[in-house]
Amino acid sequence: MIISHDHKFIFFKPAKVAGTSLELALAQHCGENDIITPIANLNIGLDEGHLEHTPRNYEGFYEHMTPDEIKKQVGEVWDDYTKITITRNPWDMVVSRWYWTQTEYNDPRIETGTQTNVLTRLVELVQEGNLSLDRILTSARHRLIDKPKLKKSIAEGDFEAFAQKLPPYFTNNNFYFDSEGQDNFDVLLRFENLQDDYDELCSSFGFSKSTLPRAKTKVRKDKKHYSTHYTPISRNAISQKFSSQIDRFGYSFEKI
Repeated sequence: MIISHDHKFIFFKPAKVAGTSLELALAQHCGENDIITPIANLNIGLDEGHLEHTPRNYEGFYEHMTPDEIKKQVGEVWDDYTKITITRNPWDMVVSRWYWTQTEYNDPRIETGTQTNVLTRLVELVQEGNLSLDRILTSARHRLIDKPKLKKSIAEGDFEAFAQKLPPYFTNNNFYFDSEGQDNFDVLLRFENLQDDYDELCSSFGFSKSTLPRAKTKVRKDKKHYSTHYTPISRNAISQKFSSQIDRFGYSFEKI
């Protein structure tokens, strides 16, 4: 997550949309007074090469902070700055989540990285008084209730059950829409055209263009089209869970 006072933009990062790649690129244009949060599980062997990242000024903030949480921290800055985020075809995103979750639950590097970067940061935020009760409850629900269910689906190789049991906070809906269903963003980049969209973003801010880094790309070994993972039941489950994004962003299930 980035708040650039130099360039007056806020970048918030939904999960499994190549947000880390964009975050790393945008951070190169930030100044010493800008806010850049740490990135969990970076440079542990899942990236294409070593990726440089220098977090700074992030007290009260964390990596996957939601727009509502950011608003409470920054006040009027929210209305004055350009809000930037990324979207991705929901059916494709869930397949990416499936492979990441397999790695997360089975790779000790991920568990260590999560414990060190994410959980430690959450504890710090609680101590600072900067973590909402809702975020604390969501984290507790994930670890105590939802994670065991997802783990069972993964252990059994049951993608259909995984899709059906995917909890609401894994949909990213609260990143894109507020409580009244209005957009939380000003600029939306699409995973499917990310480099082109990033080039356009650079032009609008006067940044020099660059090739986006490839972060956390070694998790998914199976590069088959996402549609091959779905049955009619799992496809419909995602249609229902992500209906707001599908309608707003015009996504459809593509079969190849």
